[in-house]
Amino acid sequence: MPTVAGVVGTAVIAAARFLTTASARLPRLHDSRRELTATERTTLDAVFRGGLDLDAITVVSGRAGVLDLSRRPVTLGTTIYLRGATSPGVLVHEAVHVWQYRDRGARYVVDALVAQASAAPYDWRAAGATRWRDLDVECQAQFVQDLHDGRVSPAHRALADDALATLALPPPRP
Repeated sequence: MPTVAGVVGTAVIAAARFLTTASARLPRLHDSRRELTATERTTLDAVFRGGLDLDAITVVSGRAGVLDLSRRPVTLGTTIYLRGATSPGVLVHEAVHVWQYRDRGARYVVDALVAQASAAPYDWRAAGATRWRDLDVECQAQFVQDLHDGRVSPAHRALADDALATLALPPPRP
């Protein structure tokens, strides 16, 4: 049975897709979608090691229509709206959200909105988790971004190993 968060997440994704599709018809408001570049694929493959279908990911690099109301990159389902961000670490962060969508379904959208409303939405250190799955969705993504960018100390090696092993798992069977 679907959870309330799953139903709300599905509605948010559907509404955002509708609005971004509508704004895509106005070239001044929306850049076109593209596949991952070879460099982006190499970056993500080093993190996910086969645990994420990179062919399923699409990217909108610049303008994203109604999603431009957010100051940050946004991921909806398997589409990453980078909004001009070019850092490989940001791509890794957003790709973790694609992985969460694959793992949790649309519920990840509500989980992300709740996490972003918290006092420290990206502060995985303050969470004090010993298992990566115990972090909220934004802390999970930020941890993997920091790991990619070399900002995770050896004191967090067990958490890093857990995160990378989890991300490399094959998708759940339908």
